[in-house]
Amino acid sequence: MLPDRVTIGGMVLGIFTATLRGYTLRDSLIGAAVGFFGTYIPFDFLYRGFLGRRAMGLGDAKLLALAGAWFGWPGTVFALFGGAIHGTLYVIVTRLFGIETKLPDAVLEDIAELEKAAAEGDDEAKKALAEDPLTEEHNPFILLFFKRLFGIQPAEPTADETSEEPAEDAKTQHARIPFGPFIILAILELLFAGQWLQEHLLPFLWPPL
Repeated sequence: MLPDRVTIGGMVLGIFTATLRGYTLRDSLIGAAVGFFGTYIPFDFLYRGFLGRRAMGLGDAKLLALAGAWFGWPGTVFALFGGAIHGTLYVIVTRLFGIETKLPDAVLEDIAELEKAAAEGDDEAKKALAEDPLTEEHNPFILLFFKRLFGIQPAEPTADETSEEPAEDAKTQHARIPFGPFIILAILELLFAGQWLQEHLLPFLWPPL
């Protein structure tokens, strides 16, 4: 989880201290907007609308807005692609060593407790399950809208498909590597080595201050 007091609080702090780092208030505001909407619209709203699940969560969008508030829109771009590179390297290493990605037992226990509370009528538990990427229902709402608009009926499942047992637990299938830690790592690289990165790695993207 990425608490709002960290992401939104850090973004607000970055905006109001922009001039101390050589940026203008406009640079910081544009960076925050690019970070949030450039993540939320394609990787959350559209991805969920067409494929039924999130590619990145709302917390990631807020975290990239924080990066933009502190380092302008190029900081958002670096945090996004830098985080993706770090995450890719992590996946390669885990595959090489045969490490299986799965949900921790504590997470599975939390989900089980929420499901039990939801079954007993707890509205907050139902809301938490609906908003959690690990338990959200497959709902490609944009795709379904166009199918209804053009009168396309979904294909009926075959007898084999309806009788086939799932190979593994649905929650295990949703076990994806969280992107937030890799974004944070890229932001820390900007914080402590930003000048070096600007001079040696990003001259084509990041004009010097």
